[in-house]
Amino acid sequence: MAQTKVTYQGNGSTRTFSVPFPYLSTTHVRVAVNETPLEFGLEWELSTPSTVQFLINAPGDGDLVKIYRETAIDQREVDFQNGAVLTEEELDRDSLQAFYLLQETVENYSDLVNNALTDLATNNGVIPVEPDQIIGQLVNTVLNSQLAASLQQRITDIDTNAANVLAALQAVNQEILDRVAGDTSLQAQIDGINTGAAQSVFVQGEEPEAGVNGIPNPIPTFARWYDSDNGYKPHIWDSVGD
Repeated sequence: MAQTKVTYQGNGSTRTFSVPFPYLSTTHVRVAVNETPLEFGLEWELSTPSTVQFLINAPGDGDLVKIYRETAIDQREVDFQNGAVLTEEELDRDSLQAFYLLQETVENYSDLVNNALTDLATNNGVIPVEPDQIIGQLVNTVLNSQLAASLQQRITDIDTNAANVLAALQAVNQEILDRVAGDTSLQAQIDGINTGAAQSVFVQGEEPEAGVNGIPNPIPTFARWYDSDNGYKPHIWDSVGD
């Protein structure tokens, strides 16, 4: 027997329905018709602690009226303080919040599994149900939920950002290639290195001098230097081809 929810069938005229479960606050009571939540104070109210009354229209004939409890999970009902005198009511209220939350979690999970079983039986006739079928139905239920849609949107946003970053990197790479192509001296140096025409490459902060700072003496044919103090422009010591 459900301890956190109840479902009634409307007849087009009945406006009041019983609330058979306990709750800690009226804000924890929810009402939905055909799985559509209704607004408290506008479409329904608690005329008594155990009675829901519809304010505008009575649920239609055959409509499913669900009254259920959603105990607050993001706010404690009791906040203990050092030196405070604890009453039975406060201790009960604190433990009931955890107890009610547990009840709701168990029943919601049970409903999810039972709905999956019902769908399988409805679609395929009453047949023995394998665990894999239940899991598959649960997966489909989750994938079709609003939560899954929100998750998919987050993934899409991540993909979009990644694409933007990749485009920016490609633009930087193209800029580098364009600058290299626009500098004929540098391009000649790179071409010489790529083709093996340059036997050695040295990076120097000043005019290279044979036998100084590791520069070989004599300087080998086709050697190249990049002058790091001159805007990274190449300093050609010897021309390619001999």
